[in-house]
Amino acid sequence: MKKAMLCFLTCIFLTSFISAATYIDSCQTLNIPGETYYLTEDLSNSANARCFQIMAKNVVLDCQNHSIINEFERDVIYAKRNVGDYATIRNCKVSASFGFPKPVVRGAGIRISSDYSVVENNEVFDSFYGIYIWGDRNIIRSNVAYGNERGIIANIGDRNIIQENLAKGNTRGFSSWYSEYSKFVNNKAYDNKDGFYIMPLNAAIKCGVSEENSNSDVYVYGTSAARLLNIYGGDYEIIKTEKNAQFTKYPYDCQTTYCTWFGEECLFDRDGDGVPDKDDLCLETSEDEVAIVYGCSCEQILELKPGKDKGELKNGCSKGTIKLFTEQIGWAKNLF
Repeated sequence: MKKAMLCFLTCIFLTSFISAATYIDSCQTLNIPGETYYLTEDLSNSANARCFQIMAKNVVLDCQNHSIINEFERDVIYAKRNVGDYATIRNCKVSASFGFPKPVVRGAGIRISSDYSVVENNEVFDSFYGIYIWGDRNIIRSNVAYGNERGIIANIGDRNIIQENLAKGNTRGFSSWYSEYSKFVNNKAYDNKDGFYIMPLNAAIKCGVSEENSNSDVYVYGTSAARLLNIYGGDYEIIKTEKNAQFTKYPYDCQTTYCTWFGEECLFDRDGDGVPDKDDLCLETSEDEVAIVYGCSCEQILELKPGKDKGELKNGCSKGTIKLFTEQIGWAKNLF
């Protein structure tokens, strides 16, 4: 009897720490520690207030790709410092309606004042700030920011990692302002005024690409305390500086470490043949080989083809061989 009672009490104790999913369909304060909240429908917030405030630790907000539009220019999602640490915000499409009905405050699609939080796989648009980071040691990854005054900005908060995000059509794509030791890793900025606008307090840009921006790919803004920006690898051509700011570029092997940007998608291409791994049938194309079909060079195709055609070995793949391999018919039918 005592053993049964002990088991019963133990089960109650353990289940008190297991979070059940909560499904929500309206703006509210998220204040249950460790809870996962799932948004079940699109929201239009007509109140002159934030839609979601994270006010407990280890909260997860998963919007399940639903949209949230604030009709007034207020933050849409906010995680508060200290009480809202270790938050996760994912799969949300949000707008703080910058300039509608008139500019009142500088609202953010997602504002992170918390520490140790993760913001991932969101779309933020038509806001003054897309994603605004004030806290420390947060990870901002795989988000898309477009049509904002500031796409993704690390402001004051330190040691944040902003990785593999896309910023397009913003005034400033990525920004860092009084943020120490923040790293911008393998992001893409295009069609902004400035791709990156950085006050470099020990900040760094690693890999990634910035292109087709109207003013600069990277704008480095200096102060008496912040003058040097380190850039490791990546594709950054138009770099402008102001107030004695400086930058140093270093070589870095981005390809084998991070995904490669193909348009607006970041996909792995480990052999560097210009074909994403997911579509590459020959993942070991060497630097001196040219991929012609599915990431395979002629040499690799002939190694797979039964028999040895001396003419092809000497002159390259015939049109017939390429056709069969491309359509995966004939001898190539069951190769992959």
